[in-house]
Amino acid sequence: FNPAFEAATEALGWNLEIISVASFEPGAAFLQALDLGADHIAITGTPPALVADQIEAAKEAGVGIYMCYETTDPDPEVNNIFMQCSDEASVFNAGQVLSNKIIVESGGTANVLMVNIPDFPVLVSEREGSQAAYDENCPGCTFSELAVTLDQLFAGDVPGAIVSALQADPDIDWIHIAFDAMSTGILDTLEEADLLDRVKVAGVDLDPSVLPDIIDGRYEFWTTNPIWYASWLMVDGMARTSVGQDVPQEDRAVLPTFIVETPEQAQALQETAGEWPGPEGYEDQFKALWGVG
Repeated sequence: FNPAFEAATEALGWNLEIISVASFEPGAAFLQALDLGADHIAITGTPPALVADQIEAAKEAGVGIYMCYETTDPDPEVNNIFMQCSDEASVFNAGQVLSNKIIVESGGTANVLMVNIPDFPVLVSEREGSQAAYDENCPGCTFSELAVTLDQLFAGDVPGAIVSALQADPDIDWIHIAFDAMSTGILDTLEEADLLDRVKVAGVDLDPSVLPDIIDGRYEFWTTNPIWYASWLMVDGMARTSVGQDVPQEDRAVLPTFIVETPEQAQALQETAGEWPGPEGYEDQFKALWGVG
């Protein structure tokens, strides 16, 4: 996120402070932002319940919160959250996009295993989006979920669980990885088990580490979302609020999604640190909107 926040705030002539946040203990960073005299605070992927007291303190200080990649609906008067980009609807859409691509690539015959951690509400939404795509568009497909836990992910047990699932059901020929952190070790483990030639593997929201395997043809494709564009959206929300405008939620709930499927596309993303910046020319459009272009 940082390069885009730097560029967007520089375009407005604003001062930017970037504070590192502990994933499950973000409260101290919030208080640090308030101590620094922040006018607006942006944070991503953090359930508001983890910082409820700090958000209330920010509200009392007149400091609004701007979020992305979380499911809480913005309601400035109630929860002091002024915007939420890439919310639950966006994750539902990501599941649909990937599943519709699998439907096309399989000719409508895919037997799909989604590897997921359903303890996270956003990943339940992704599963529901995928299921909706198969229900609507692929009567010849099957779709099932391999539900694993966060403890299994941290212990490195997910690849072995996938192998067991494939051995139990020889009809599975596609694997859907719910998010990037789950990809570690999967391809090598499938190869060692002589299963990689049997299945095709795709995933949602790539990590740069998967790009070499897209280039080599080991992954079929991954979706990616525009994190840099999301940063500009959060700054745009702040800019609107600063001049007394409301922030329209409907045009930022679902972010654009890009499918990376060719070596050329993957190589291009390697040149931008693995990030798809967003729709072409979006920075200039924001600057024009703000009257600074």
